[in-house]
Amino acid sequence: KIDNINKYKIYFILGLILAIIADGAFSFNSDYHNMEFGYNNVTYFVLIIGVLFTLVFINYTINKYRYTI
Repeated sequence: KIDNINKYKIYFILGLILAIIADGAFSFNSDYHNMEFGYNNVTYFVLIIGVLFTLVFINYTINKYRYTI
């Protein structure tokens, strides 16, 4: 049960910022349109965003369950 949704606001904002950065990088740069997934900047960017999202998720779960065990 979520009693106070404001404490999760930072995770929502971080996820939203990461999504806007990823979308903006691929939308405004025409060199990335129709590019294959492989050893290029697009692949590295997607992997970096994935790693950052994973770190945010791990941080969220650690903070959520820190005092419940």
